[in-house]
Amino acid sequence: MTARRTLTDLGVALLAIAAIAAVLEVWSRVFRVPSYLLPAPSAVAARMATDAGLLAREGGITLSEAAAGFVIGTGVAFALATAMAWSRPLERTLFPLAILVKLTPIVAIAPLFTLWFGFGTAPKVAIAALITFFPMLVNSFVGSALPISKRWPSSRRSVHQGARSSATCACQARFPICSLAHASR
Repeated sequence: MTARRTLTDLGVALLAIAAIAAVLEVWSRVFRVPSYLLPAPSAVAARMATDAGLLAREGGITLSEAAAGFVIGTGVAFALATAMAWSRPLERTLFPLAILVKLTPIVAIAPLFTLWFGFGTAPKVAIAALITFFPMLVNSFVGSALPISKRWPSSRRSVHQGARSSATCACQARFPICSLAHASR
């Protein structure tokens, strides 16, 4: 039943895309909309076919810049969230600053990044990192700040039984990768 549902959903989505493309095609031809305002979907498809190599190469560059920004933003956010979960004064200092960064529109920050970092890859990576930073910080902080017994209900029992030290449980609650290393022993 799941495969049938997936195929149905895919068919509906493709039908919706085809309907939107048809409406845009008719609209651009009937009202003679200039191509620089709204190119017809057929013109877009033709251009994609003729410049497939260029688009693939540039798409790969964009993907690598976005991935680099994601890795940097996630790494910084996770490190700060972990530090904030261990130190209440650090949380009170950094969290308002993180909210301030989140509330500042990207449109206002992007020109500054271009001035500071130039026109290369760096401002694009910085913008991707900034977009990734706040949601990852909040979610990592919430997860790290949970009491150990709420994250791992069995950890409380294990500490009381002497099976694991409280440091081991704290490591597993704060850093899930420790759980993988501990479980493989």
